[in-house]
Amino acid sequence: MGVDIGGKVKSIRQSKAITQSELAKRSGVAQSTLSYIEKGAKHPRFNTLSAICKGLGVSVFELLSYGEKASRTKLFEAQLNAISQGQTVGDTQSSYDLEKYLYEKLIQLDDNSE
Repeated sequence: MGVDIGGKVKSIRQSKAITQSELAKRSGVAQSTLSYIEKGAKHPRFNTLSAICKGLGVSVFELLSYGEKASRTKLFEAQLNAISQGQTVGDTQSSYDLEKYLYEKLIQLDDNSE
């Protein structure tokens, strides 16, 4: 069972009535790359995922927790709250670092569940 990042991107994109072509323009990510990601043929690097999220108008946190199990969402929320209160989580000190950290944790959680 893999992390369905592509499916989440596609679902959010469609719910906002954005075409792949429009998202490509907004995010600066090639449409062919978006297509591969949405089909699950490519797992995006964090910088690509961050650009896609900006194009969709959502945070990486929102994308990662979109349709997730409650336990994963709670983990992300607890870590987000810690950062917002000035605490350090791992090596994270900025929202970009936090989102990257959470993305890596989600991948790690998924790898451990296989």
